[in-house]
Amino acid sequence: MEQLLEIYQAMMGAFPAFFGELFSVEMVVALLVGVVGGLIIGALPGLNATTGIVLLMPITYTMSPVPALTMLMAIYTAGIMGGSYSSILINTPGTSSSVATLFDGYLMTRKGQALKALNTSIFSSVFGGVVSALALLLISPLLARVALFLIRRNIFYLAYLD
Repeated sequence: MEQLLEIYQAMMGAFPAFFGELFSVEMVVALLVGVVGGLIIGALPGLNATTGIVLLMPITYTMSPVPALTMLMAIYTAGIMGGSYSSILINTPGTSSSVATLFDGYLMTRKGQALKALNTSIFSSVFGGVVSALALLLISPLLARVALFLIRRNIFYLAYLD
């Protein structure tokens, strides 16, 4: 338990450096390019977030690693969200994850409530992404300890250890 507290204290101590890096010019440009590119690719029917990463990956070859990975993450998450635009507006899912948006979103568009449907989709995506990222950040040290405990007790059979 003391080790977990040390891990969380180290994480809290790293926040000032994290925010300093987050608001650097290269990081802001990488996030902007990633979000815009992901939204455009996600909104195009037939292209998905993975395809967006493949198409925009050459941009990251000259970047430093942290902004490059941040841009790829932004492309993926924005691409998933971008699929809801075509689902809501033209009744064609942009990505496979936006199929459920067809059922209510397009009906709202036909009733003249397209902006409300798009705003709901955007808010839900942002809220879900932020909450899940914070949950992963806070729960991952505990999950790592549980996984190591289970592996040490041979509860999981790992073929590659033989």
